[in-house]
Amino acid sequence: MTATATAARVFAAVPARVAGAILIVLAAVTVLGETLAPHDPRAQQAKLFAPPGTGGYPLGTDYLGRDVLSRLLAGTAPSIRDALAMVGVGLALGALPGILSPFAGRGAQFGLLRLTDALMTLPPIVFAIAVAGLFTDGELGVVIAIGVLLAPRFFRVMRAETLGFAGEQYVEAALLAGASRGWILRRHIARKVLPTLTVAATTSAGFAVLAIASLGFLGLGVQAPDPTWGGMLADSVEHLADDPLAPVWPGLTIGLTVWALSALADGLTDGLARHAHRPGEAGNTDGAAETAETAGAAGAAGAVAADSFDDRDGALPASAAEDPARIVPAQPLAPHTERVAADGPSPGRGPVRPQEITTRRPAAPSLLTVTGLRITVPGADGPREAVHGVDLTLGSGEALGLVGESGSGKTLTCRALLGALPPGCTIGGGRLVLDHNDLTTYTARDWRALYGTRIGAVFQDPAAYLNPSLSVGRQLTEVLRVRGGHSRPAARRRALELLRAVELRDPERVYGQIPTQLSGGMQQRVMLALAISCEPDLLIADEPTSGLDVRTQAEIVALLRSLRERTGLSLLFVSHDIAVVCELCERLAVFRDGRIVEQITTAGLLAGEARHPYTRALADASNIQRAVA
Repeated sequence: MTATATAARVFAAVPARVAGAILIVLAAVTVLGETLAPHDPRAQQAKLFAPPGTGGYPLGTDYLGRDVLSRLLAGTAPSIRDALAMVGVGLALGALPGILSPFAGRGAQFGLLRLTDALMTLPPIVFAIAVAGLFTDGELGVVIAIGVLLAPRFFRVMRAETLGFAGEQYVEAALLAGASRGWILRRHIARKVLPTLTVAATTSAGFAVLAIASLGFLGLGVQAPDPTWGGMLADSVEHLADDPLAPVWPGLTIGLTVWALSALADGLTDGLARHAHRPGEAGNTDGAAETAETAGAAGAAGAVAADSFDDRDGALPASAAEDPARIVPAQPLAPHTERVAADGPSPGRGPVRPQEITTRRPAAPSLLTVTGLRITVPGADGPREAVHGVDLTLGSGEALGLVGESGSGKTLTCRALLGALPPGCTIGGGRLVLDHNDLTTYTARDWRALYGTRIGAVFQDPAAYLNPSLSVGRQLTEVLRVRGGHSRPAARRRALELLRAVELRDPERVYGQIPTQLSGGMQQRVMLALAISCEPDLLIADEPTSGLDVRTQAEIVALLRSLRERTGLSLLFVSHDIAVVCELCERLAVFRDGRIVEQITTAGLLAGEARHPYTRALADASNIQRAVA
């Protein structure tokens, strides 16, 4: 959305336009100050309590003969300046900690929340009077006191917003791919929470104007003879019998200012905040950039969640504007040297630098070995074991299918292989070995070194794992530039090559589109392009065909088969549909109730050699022989 379009949305309502005009006038008066005053605001005249319109005094004079209009104009600057300073202090003490708090430890979060609770119980005026007494400069004390009491507002608003956006699956994708917290805050969070922060600051500015006027009325802050709105109101009340109209002018000024700020906040809510939560609109570029580190796992998105994150939101709906993806002749993937050091990735290393490029190190015959894997999950009666002693192997270039009903432990096993178990879930025993490296000993930094170059993944609901605010090309090139070490032109060429490799029609067009302009099948192809962009050894595909129509499912299966043939990657394919698995995989591992009840070759299954009743039941239910034939 352009700045002009945003402004049009903000000022669409008449009250917002009127408020904007009032605030523009106030801003001009604040800057120009006393230069606009027709008389010296401190000079006393002989005409006391002169009525409005008397001899060059449009609003009359006060009890000392001072021009009321001049004092109102001169008092605007300190009143607005102090109010803005209060908001600034509140933002500094509240907004930034609020944004950072979801990424802090549980202890830090608890302490911050209890501190904000305590501050919110303090009465603002009484607290300001107490704090002002600690400073020789009463104005500074008032600003600090009210600013400190505004901080809890900003903290809670920004914490809630950050938690909401941190639960988005494309942010989880960045975490899973090893993006740093600072990168996520800058690229995924900061620009998303800015509209809400703007609304909160505008609303708080109205409160600050009232607070500074109230404290000025009590004689705190700027001292006489310098004029302030609150001070003028206090003087006029003392002489109300002599000049009944005297309180009208400062009171009307304060009221109009607060109303204008409130009306502007309403306009900002309609124009900015609402738009910020509609990321699917074309042209919306306020979203966070898909991190280059989101990379390898591009796809490797998923259910990562820091302990402080709430439950995830559902997938974003895909637009039906585009035609479904169609199979076109596959484009051969150009030779592309993987960026892996000769001795393979070592624990703790970040993305490998271009100067470390060598030929791919041959993978072990058994690329992946899982032995005795046990996974514990939280339950109503305490932790319980959900995966019981799973054993499986996957050879280099092989495709292994994991099949079973929902809740049988397939996805938990895959999440363990990605180092991305949901909060509260832990590996209770066993070993995960990838090319002679024991993954159960890996730290978060060690896992980040694997994503993209060794492990990639795709999941169902691809729309949820693509940044809805950025074009497909932008997301692909960022992955390639940072994780793959490509220059900008080379990254663009490689991105187009990848889009052709996943058999998308008109890759140039798709390159410039945002995900919500693509069909579900096209989005899944883009996810595959992201997942294989850095040529991983292992691709984990967790139900990538779920939710797609039958034709598109067949196309995605054919595409995965084609990618295996062209790249030589190993595939771990998860599905509840045994017929789909048989079309793609050489072997199957059948899950039930957290255990592998049978491992069998596809040929053996088709020949009726299954021994376990559950395996036979799945085959019979899928009418597998006819489906594969």
